[in-house]
Amino acid sequence: MPGRCAGRRSRRATGTTTRPAPRTGLGLAIVRAVIAAHGGTVTLAGVPGDTAFHTRLPLRTAAPGPG
Repeated sequence: MPGRCAGRRSRRATGTTTRPAPRTGLGLAIVRAVIAAHGGTVTLAGVPGDTAFHTRLPLRTAAPGPG
C-alpha cells in the first residue's frame, strides 16, 4: 500500500513483530546503494517502534524515439 511502511505490512501479515532468526542487516544498505546509483536518496523518519524509510528518485522523461 502506498504511504505505509514495510514494517507495518510485515507485522500485519505475520501477526507478530518477532523475527525467527538474526538478520544480517544488508537490506537497507542494498536499497540505499540502488537508489543512490539512480541519483536518489533514502531518509529515515520516526521514533522507536514506528519508523519509516522514504526513498526519492529523480523523475526523468524518456528520450524521443526515432522518426
